[in-house]
Amino acid sequence: MIALIEWGLLALVTTGIESWGMIELGAGKNSIGGAYSLSLGRILNYQIVYLLLFSLFVCVASVMIYFSVKKEIIQCGFYYLFGVVLYLSCPMLLMKMLDAFPGVNTWVCFVVAIVLIVVSTYAAIPNILFPNVTDGFSIFIIISFILCGMLFCCHFINVIKLKIG
Repeated sequence: MIALIEWGLLALVTTGIESWGMIELGAGKNSIGGAYSLSLGRILNYQIVYLLLFSLFVCVASVMIYFSVKKEIIQCGFYYLFGVVLYLSCPMLLMKMLDAFPGVNTWVCFVVAIVLIVVSTYAAIPNILFPNVTDGFSIFIIISFILCGMLFCCHFINVIKLKIG
C-alpha cells in the first residue's frame, strides 16, 4: 500500500513538472528550431491519458510477471511483486521530468529510462525477490522484457496522442 501511495505521488509530481515545462518552455521544437506551444486542455488531456495508460500497463505487467514466474522460483505474493514492479517503473517517471525541456528528445528520455529500469531490475532481483541462483537470470530477462515492452507501448501511444491531438 505504501509503495502505491509513493508511486502515485511521484507520478503526480513528475506529470506536474512536465506539464509546467510544456506550458512555460514549449512542447518541442518546430521546423525552424523554435519551441511551439500547446493549449492547456491538450496538455492536460495528454497527461491524464499518460497516467491512466501508465497505471494500466504497470498493473498488466505485474499480472504478466506474476503468472510468468513459477511459484517455486520466488516465494512472494502478488502484492509484493506489484510493489516491486511499481518501484522498478519509477525511472520512467523520473525521466519524464527531463522530458519537460523542449530541447531534449522524448525518445532519448525513454531510452535512458529503459536502461535505468534494466539496471534497477538486475540489482533488485537477488536482493528483493531472493530467487534460486540458477533462476535469477531468467527472472531478470522476463521482468525486463515485460516491463520494457509495456512501457514502450505506453510511451508510443502517448507520443502519437500528443502529435495527433
